[in-house]
Amino acid sequence: MVVANLIKRSKGLLRSYDDNIKDGESVLSFNKVTGFSINFPIFGTCKPTQVCAARCYYAKGGSSWPAALKKQQRLLNSVKENPERVAKQIVYECRKKQVTYLRWNGGGDLFPESIEALHHVAEMEPRLPIWVVTRIPEMAAEIKEYPNVYVHFSLDKASLKRREQFESMPKKTKNYFFSYQCDKDEMPNKENLNGVSVLFFDKYEPHGQWEWIPKEVLCPLNTREDITNTCETCRRCFNGSSVKYFKTG
Repeated sequence: MVVANLIKRSKGLLRSYDDNIKDGESVLSFNKVTGFSINFPIFGTCKPTQVCAARCYYAKGGSSWPAALKKQQRLLNSVKENPERVAKQIVYECRKKQVTYLRWNGGGDLFPESIEALHHVAEMEPRLPIWVVTRIPEMAAEIKEYPNVYVHFSLDKASLKRREQFESMPKKTKNYFFSYQCDKDEMPNKENLNGVSVLFFDKYEPHGQWEWIPKEVLCPLNTREDITNTCETCRRCFNGSSVKYFKTG
């Protein structure tokens, strides 16, 4: 399992690593597909399912290298120490780089101090869409409602009970929707896609008879040969379209 291997390596590298973000160091990360993001380590934040533990893109490549893991941990340490100070740094960098949207958890997942930092950013930069990706019901339920914050709850066939758990909880926001991540060679059934606004095939490669899937649900990453800037041009996850589809679709 790719995530299990990463966590094993991370324990040795990060368990006693207590450095914070350095002066002048950027807190933002960038991905050619999803754009600018705030990235935390998988180790210590994620609660992976069997599917995401095996298929996670973030546990491979550059984001899994020691230098990247240490930066992720430095950011986590800094947020835990002073969420508001990190939030101010995020806003400063977003303005300087003219960021048009921010993905929260390009990697890693929510924890209490990161939610506090998120709330500060949303208040300081109300025109910046913030796209929050999570798999943890109890954390997602704590995100306050802001018109620029969209909670993207990621599901797969091994975590459908998390949707039931999240839906049964009192929540502080109505700006949320669900996505579904396919396992290797999986063709999801209609029941599993009930209430889902965004579908990702494994490695973004559709197979089998998938034409029945509504175009509003099928992420364009699944159908483009060049996926560069796909999230920037689509924007459905952070312009209200996916939230609206969940509520009315």
